[in-house]
Amino acid sequence: MTTPSTPRAEHEKRCAQIVDQLTAIIMGDTGYVGPEKFKALTLRLAELLDDDSPEVRLLEAVADIAFLAGAQRYHSGDSREDVAQFIAWAREFEPRREVSTAGEETYDGQDYMTAIEEFSVSKFKEKGKCE
Repeated sequence: MTTPSTPRAEHEKRCAQIVDQLTAIIMGDTGYVGPEKFKALTLRLAELLDDDSPEVRLLEAVADIAFLAGAQRYHSGDSREDVAQFIAWAREFEPRREVSTAGEETYDGQDYMTAIEEFSVSKFKEKGKCE
C-alpha cells in the first residue's frame, strides 16, 4: 500500500524532475536541444519557485552561462569541472544586479542579456577553452 503524497512532496518532485532534465541537457546526455527548450525548462522551474528569489536568479544565470558556453563551444574536457565553473561564475555575476527606484533591473548599467553575454564571453576567453 502506498501512502498518498502531499502537495509539498509533489511540488518537490516536479522541481527535481526539471532539474534532472536541465542537468541532462548541460551534460550533453540528450543530444542537441535548442535554446528555446532549455530556457522553457528554466522558466518552468522558476514558476514553481519564487520567481524573484536569489535562487531563481542564480539558476537563470547558470542556465544562460551554460547555454552561451555551448554556443561559444567552450569546454574544459571535464563536464563536471565546467558545471562547477558555471555555478561559480553565476555566483560572481549575480551581485552586479541593481534595481532602480522605478523597479528597473540592470547589471553594471546594462540589461540582463547584454551583461550576461559580455560577462560569459569574457570568462570563456580568460580560460582560453573556446574552439
